[in-house]
Amino acid sequence: MKKLSVFLGSMFLLVGSAHSGGGTTLCVSFEPSGFCDGLQLTTVPGTPLLVGTWDNYDCAGSNAPMQAFFRPQGNVLALCTDPGCLFEGDWLFRLNLPTQTFSLARFDGTPALIQPPGTAMSVTPGLCPFRATEGGVSSRSLLDAL
Repeated sequence: MKKLSVFLGSMFLLVGSAHSGGGTTLCVSFEPSGFCDGLQLTTVPGTPLLVGTWDNYDCAGSNAPMQAFFRPQGNVLALCTDPGCLFEGDWLFRLNLPTQTFSLARFDGTPALIQPPGTAMSVTPGLCPFRATEGGVSSRSLLDAL
């Protein structure tokens, strides 16, 4: 799984840097579910790809690169392959844009931890207003109880 993540991450970053500018930026906030973090994703024109960051993933202002792609029925799959968030494995978000809900999975070489879908999020155009907060709860905590 790590090799696949590294390969996909490299490909998405190359495509993203080759298509800089002209994309639409989306702010995906997990605040409706009480979390401090979210994703900021920008479309890559002419492709199903998005590039961006997982902002404030530790509720202390840390960010990590994200690569994502559109799927049928308004779904987006977003993968964090940065060493900053890989210390616990590969993180995969499944975003359902029409229902504004998400699910989260972590793959760390053991059986995957997968949080059921249906957690609330909001999606708005433009940049995210995330702030580094002291404390708070990250969406990563969804998998702590599993």
